[in-house]
Amino acid sequence: RGENLVEFVNNYRKLTKLPELRTKKTSVISLINQISTLFKAELESEKIVFKIESPVEDILVTIDPVLVEQVLVNLLKNAIAAVQEVDSPEICIQVIQDKSNLKIKVQDNGKGILKQALPKIFVPFYSTKPGGSGIGLSLSKLIMQLHKGNISVESQLGKGSSFSLVF
Repeated sequence: RGENLVEFVNNYRKLTKLPELRTKKTSVISLINQISTLFKAELESEKIVFKIESPVEDILVTIDPVLVEQVLVNLLKNAIAAVQEVDSPEICIQVIQDKSNLKIKVQDNGKGILKQALPKIFVPFYSTKPGGSGIGLSLSKLIMQLHKGNISVESQLGKGSSFSLVF
């Protein structure tokens, strides 16, 4: 009980003590490449096909690269967990830029999220994973709000999920 309470308090602190934004012009593709390097060994050992798609060579955006990296790392971890029981696991990070927005999509062909769970996944301490803390997606939502952006999800059972970050 004591250990669970300490873990709860630590997770609560993570949610309530967000650092201030330290924005700078950041290469989106370089940021994504850095993150993919962190996960390269795991992706290879799990035989997960990983792709990065972007219509242009690079896009510069003013963000806090440390915080956005944290969001992308969380989404990639979730995607890896989601494709664990799929025959041909795939994860794709897609960069889309239109006139007013930059969108980064993290897509997987995993098991998907139950329809009744979708409205709750950004709620602090709600988790669909056994042993999950339920702070990853809620923290990601807070980070996106700090950037005056948004995070959303689309999911179909048995087909996978797609998380979109809009700046």
